[in-house]
Amino acid sequence: MTRIDAMTNERPYRRALTTKEAVQKLISGKGSQFDPRIVDAMIQYLVEKENFTLSADADDEPGKAA
Repeated sequence: MTRIDAMTNERPYRRALTTKEAVQKLISGKGSQFDPRIVDAMIQYLVEKENFTLSADADDEPGKAA
């Protein structure tokens, strides 16, 4: 959750990302920068608790839009 908060809040050196942009960054770093299990759990949390949906280009991710 800390990583999502850091990405989605304004910083003096960059604009805040949207939740969708932050999730895309998590997915792109999955398995290298971020633990895949944590990324999957975070996405699942966002889908279940925040009604977040992923775009169709994330075919193998949990919570993928239908």
